[in-house]
Amino acid sequence: MNQKSKKFKDLFDVVVAILVAVAIYYGLGLVLRTSMPVVTVVSDSMLPIFHVGDLLIVENIGTPNVGDVVVYKVSITNYPIVHRIVGRKFVNGTYYYVMKGDNNNADDPWLVQRSNIIGKVFFVFPMFGYPRYLMYLPFKTYDESHFFKPGQ
Repeated sequence: MNQKSKKFKDLFDVVVAILVAVAIYYGLGLVLRTSMPVVTVVSDSMLPIFHVGDLLIVENIGTPNVGDVVVYKVSITNYPIVHRIVGRKFVNGTYYYVMKGDNNNADDPWLVQRSNIIGKVFFVFPMFGYPRYLMYLPFKTYDESHFFKPGQ
């Protein structure tokens, strides 16, 4: 095999590997009924059960319960948050969830609607998500002035 053919085969192998990974990701999303079936832990807020770099498998659930560890998004971050539901509040005719990281001293400074919950964590692969964490690291910032605090 000449050098040009080898480079083409190597490129082809990389493209096929990427396509297979994408197909698996979206296939998991269909099976688990969520747009984000795989999430990487990016902070120590859920120690001791989850560590930075852990890869979490997430399943969409019906109604989340107090005590569930869920993945959710808020508009002020560009990454999903993995925290435990510690309560519910009824504000202006809408139910909201109160979230808290197990390793945090206080509840999260915002309330979360059901529509922002991506799903419940049901399996963890310790440290398998570390390469993904390294990709998220440069974007791990948020502006606290945009915290959503209904009823306050």
